[in-house]
Amino acid sequence: MILMLLRRAQWRWLVGALALQFAVYANFAAVFRLCLTLLGTKITLWTLYPPVFVGVILNRFFPSSGTAFLLYQMRRRGVPMSTATLAVTLNLLSGLPTFVGMLLGALVYRSLHDELERTQIASLVLVIIGVASVCGCAYRLQRDRVRLTHRVLIIKRHLGNLLQRSWDDRPMLDTIAQFYDGQALLQRAPLSFFWLIGMHSLALLLDSFTLLLLFAALGAAPGLGTVLLAYASAYLVSTVSSLPGGGGSFEVVMTLAFSQLGVPVETALAVTGLYRLLTLWLPLVGAGLVVQRVPGSGRHRAADMTPRQDDGIVEAHHTGDTCT
Repeated sequence: MILMLLRRAQWRWLVGALALQFAVYANFAAVFRLCLTLLGTKITLWTLYPPVFVGVILNRFFPSSGTAFLLYQMRRRGVPMSTATLAVTLNLLSGLPTFVGMLLGALVYRSLHDELERTQIASLVLVIIGVASVCGCAYRLQRDRVRLTHRVLIIKRHLGNLLQRSWDDRPMLDTIAQFYDGQALLQRAPLSFFWLIGMHSLALLLDSFTLLLLFAALGAAPGLGTVLLAYASAYLVSTVSSLPGGGGSFEVVMTLAFSQLGVPVETALAVTGLYRLLTLWLPLVGAGLVVQRVPGSGRHRAADMTPRQDDGIVEAHHTGDTCT
């Protein structure tokens, strides 16, 4: 049945879905470019596209590996490591609330536009309460830097005792310092923070529209709320699992979510498989081709990436852990 669906797929919708994925990565690159601009470093979108593209794909397979790759590439392009690291932090600070907002928005949208059973309503309410509670606890905890640092180090030490390993505290302290540096910068430029959230939201919507086009290719038309909810749920579980490539959790959760929301199982499986092909396996091949060129390219010089005074951009200077 699934093979029959795939054979009947309309190619024009598949091509459109592929084109949307190019736009998704361009949007991710634009987000990182804005983060660097806020820190006083100017870099072209076209220059950022390859390393950001590879970084996103690597992170999907091996969490944090893509971030390390992106930092390395920024260093090669003349961007100070402190600036690149803080840009990654800004990207994270604006991306997390965007994702949580999308999940809650999808739950509300679904509940308002579809007739739900009592059990489904109860499940939606429990999920909303759970997400809101986690966000509230995280918000209260981050307001006190000393308490947050203390809690994080305690968790790290307990985890080390459990695994019978020992880690230096310095990397964790640096990460916490970068978090508060980024938070302070966004507080001084709140409009930029909303711009970042808007750009992240656009990237997530484009990714969701990719799913809608894949459904159209198979002759199905689920509601936008259904797609957003299944999409957000799958990414939430795969991110929390921290397994390479999601460890199959993404595919399982997305298929189950679609089937529970009224999509036939065969269609849910086919769309999930096509989506992973477009967003994971084909990009992996493209990332491999890009990696062969990007690290060893001699055309990307530090001088090309150095901000110029006549552009009205001033390089951000860092003293210790504080961005000034």
